[in-house]
Amino acid sequence: MQNKKTIIIIEYLSEYDRIQPAFKALKSKLEIFTTYKASNPEELLNILDNLNSTNESLIITILSHGSSNGILYDNKEYLVTWIELGCHANKVRTQKPIILNLIGICNSYLISDYRKTECSNIDKIWVSTDSVDSLDIAISAAMQDNFYFFTGLLDDSKGELYKEI
Repeated sequence: MQNKKTIIIIEYLSEYDRIQPAFKALKSKLEIFTTYKASNPEELLNILDNLNSTNESLIITILSHGSSNGILYDNKEYLVTWIELGCHANKVRTQKPIILNLIGICNSYLISDYRKTECSNIDKIWVSTDSVDSLDIAISAAMQDNFYFFTGLLDDSKGELYKEI
């Protein structure tokens, strides 16, 4: 029997993003998880640097905008590069498996360039291959607790948008 994982949500979204209907629709789902909010790169990286769990597997889900260079706070500023994200996620302290869930971030597959070098302590990274339909997809994936079960629930064209690396 597979152990349930603790889901941690990190919101790296502007106040404008948080008042949009798509985000408001997520609010009730987010309330059941441990949720952190970051409004600049230092806060986001500090959250990652200080996450730890000795007894639980973690699914760390980041909600943000994505670009070819990394993640963005409001789709245009406060860039955290893919290499910075990988380095700091790799510092999460636990003796159990870690999944970094980036399914809700456009272009998150680009972190795969740093998978072996900067993310060696992370067991799995879930990514989007291009654009993302909604932030809800990241929460749905985390709640399924299994990447292949999650993608199996999607139709073929949607399932192809996501990968586990």
